[in-house]
Amino acid sequence: MVNQIAYKTFTTHAPDQGMLPTGQKAWQSQGIKIENSLLVCEGGNFCETCKGESDECHGARYLVPFSPEFPHLEVLIQETDGQRCLGVGVVWKDYGNHAMPGQTKRTVGYLVDKGKILGPFEPVSISGKEYEDAMAYRGDLIGCTVMFQELKNGKVPIQITLNGKQITQDKILIEYDPSEKSLYPFISMGQTGIRVLAKLCPSQNDDAHLIGTIKATTDSMTEKMNSNWKKVDAIVERINGELSNEDEEFEQLNFLVLKKLEHFEDLITDPDQLERDEALESIFEVGLESGVDMFSIGEDLEHFDVCSEYEPVLEPSREQELSHLNEEDGPGLEDQQPQNSLLKKTHENLEELKQTADSKFTSVLESLELAETEAKKRKRYQKEKREKVETNLRNIQKSLKDLIKARPSTSRPNDMYEPQIQMQIH
Repeated sequence: MVNQIAYKTFTTHAPDQGMLPTGQKAWQSQGIKIENSLLVCEGGNFCETCKGESDECHGARYLVPFSPEFPHLEVLIQETDGQRCLGVGVVWKDYGNHAMPGQTKRTVGYLVDKGKILGPFEPVSISGKEYEDAMAYRGDLIGCTVMFQELKNGKVPIQITLNGKQITQDKILIEYDPSEKSLYPFISMGQTGIRVLAKLCPSQNDDAHLIGTIKATTDSMTEKMNSNWKKVDAIVERINGELSNEDEEFEQLNFLVLKKLEHFEDLITDPDQLERDEALESIFEVGLESGVDMFSIGEDLEHFDVCSEYEPVLEPSREQELSHLNEEDGPGLEDQQPQNSLLKKTHENLEELKQTADSKFTSVLESLELAETEAKKRKRYQKEKREKVETNLRNIQKSLKDLIKARPSTSRPNDMYEPQIQMQIH
């Protein structure tokens, strides 16, 4: 149950979810099974290189390199199977899959079972430097961050954290030239059954978070505008159904349509409108529930010395074996890049909003024009009826006047002064 909760929490980190590849094809690995973000060590029997004939560790290199947009690797230990032979670090494309990170090729690695950090520059070394309280266990979260913003003199710092706390204030450096080589996340396991969850994460202030925010905003705006369009449709339907009503209600309904259209413009032009809408909806829901009627690091790196010579500390025979295995692993696979599906979805949302607006504006205008036409017909009909009544009234008025004029003369026959009333009956 704990592992299931950890897995769900670890893999549903919102901003970068869906932007980076996962699964076996996203890694170059040997002897490690990968499913989504889960890496499980299966050992040499599942390694195409050593085929079970070597007791060396097995590693996996993520095919998306570190970048200023994605500088941070997170690894959560799910199972150690009694041993904690696990390494996390930064390597080159041609590193191979049969060494701990930091052991060869001037790379950087953190060995969780020993609390050691390995690297090519002082104050650490390729033999490793132990740090107090730096050993990791099941359930611990390891962070490995490339500090691109502190690149200086061809070297960049690597920051290692354990459960969010920086293991050391020492500057752990690695050579880096953006125009020549990329740096890659690397995980190595020395014992069958070790399980970890791993993911590459964006910077806290980078465009990936902005894209995620934009997507969330456009999703909310799309939902809000679709809801408002339904209300507009309902109002227009009422307009068409209430043509026989008094002109005052007709004007009120038209006013409601105009207010809704103004609201659409506010949603597009005013960045605070969406937040105000959500606040009003929250107040509305609370009111309904309560029965209320709602309708009424930047330090100088120059003082660190480069190791004068690259002196291997591994036994010559073991170093030769590792080199042989890594060469057998073959050249590094080609890089994979973030797929930016969130950005694509954002563009789709905006295009959908535009198409919906175009369609709805046309249909609303057509409905209003039809309503106006029907209203004009009704007014013409009412005018005709009124004119007929007016004509009848004027005829009656004229007849009455004629009658009054004729009454003083009593010598005329009755038919001489009888009013001639011409009524228009239709």
